[in-house]
Amino acid sequence: MKAVSKLNITIVILIVCVAVFAVWYNREPEATAVFGQQDEPPMKIGPKAGLLAPSFSLQGTDGTTYVVNGPREKAVLVNFWASWCDPCKEEAPELNTM
Repeated sequence: MKAVSKLNITIVILIVCVAVFAVWYNREPEATAVFGQQDEPPMKIGPKAGLLAPSFSLQGTDGTTYVVNGPREKAVLVNFWASWCDPCKEEAPELNTM
């Protein structure tokens, strides 16, 4: 073979190798779960046993002020919802029975 042919083959092989590496390097990470969720959360969040909620007060729609502070005999559930939220409306009767 001529030296020019060997040079052309070497250049083509080099271009193919660079292209394969570029595609491999820029690939998207494999999906491990739906919507990027993992099997287990990276850390546990939420209330911890034995800790008290911070003190706060809220005014109800009827004008009554509700105060939450210190230890209580019963648990306190504060549920924020919107009047246009159908699932919120559906859960309201169940929450009222608590």
